[in-house]
Amino acid sequence: MEIILIQSFVEKYGNNKLISPIKYIFSQFSEIDLNLIKIIKYIETILNKRFNKKLKLDKIVYTFNCLYHSNKIIYDLPHIMNKIISNSKPSLHIVYGETISQLVSLSLYTECLDYINNFYVENNISKEIRNNSINLFLDKLITINPSLENENFEKKNFENFIKELYLLAINVSVNMFLEIKDKSMNEKIINDIEIKYLIDLKLTYE
Repeated sequence: MEIILIQSFVEKYGNNKLISPIKYIFSQFSEIDLNLIKIIKYIETILNKRFNKKLKLDKIVYTFNCLYHSNKIIYDLPHIMNKIISNSKPSLHIVYGETISQLVSLSLYTECLDYINNFYVENNISKEIRNNSINLFLDKLITINPSLENENFEKKNFENFIKELYLLAINVSVNMFLEIKDKSMNEKIINDIEIKYLIDLKLTYE
């Protein structure tokens, strides 16, 4: 999926100055990227079967890959977590500098919104479900987005961010399949998936 994601950026924007650092980021998925893929593809499999649908959630996967790295780039910066190594290679700001890193972070944030909106359009998701999901998505972004002004981040802050990211991925993915009116069933499915994944997932900063 890394190659497909990189290709989508190249096809959309060509080889501009931000493509090289984006290629660098997605040249190898991290454990957290792989966990997001695992969670979302699991939801795709069980709920397509349960509701007799054929939804492909690849663009939801890309949404959360972009959202994760948009935030992680900021967490890595010297005045926040000061991470020199990220995902077994030098952090983005070490290779490309802080200014380019912040531009890439903003670009990926924009892309995550674009991916999820394109998914809604391509799959004819109802306006009611679309509005519910996008509101959930945007509300959560406020709570998980790091602040450039906060210089006192610790490891626990990042682990909380990852947990919130997983929860958001579960909620948004499940909402693609369900009717808003059946809230009790929605909550049960979401709770079952949260229990399945969040107990055992390793919440580490890498």
